[in-house]
Amino acid sequence: MSDPRLPFYTDRCKCPTCGEYFNSTYAFDQHRQGPITDRRCLSVAEMREKGFSTNATGHWITKPYSEGDAIGADPYQTKGRPR
Repeated sequence: MSDPRLPFYTDRCKCPTCGEYFNSTYAFDQHRQGPITDRRCLSVAEMREKGFSTNATGHWITKPYSEGDAIGADPYQTKGRPR
């Protein structure tokens, strides 16, 4: 049975170790710390301390979107300013 919080057409993922959901593989990678042979998940408190937050769907994100950001847009296509 597929997970409805992980649509196949998105970059969303779930950590198999801690069970938290992430809006992107980038956010998932950022929550894993330590050397590759001994990695661990950041706790919820550690993620919040590093600026992580959850979006409207409950997925962890590393940086909230600002109003006016073009969600999903190429930064070089967004009014000449990188996000």
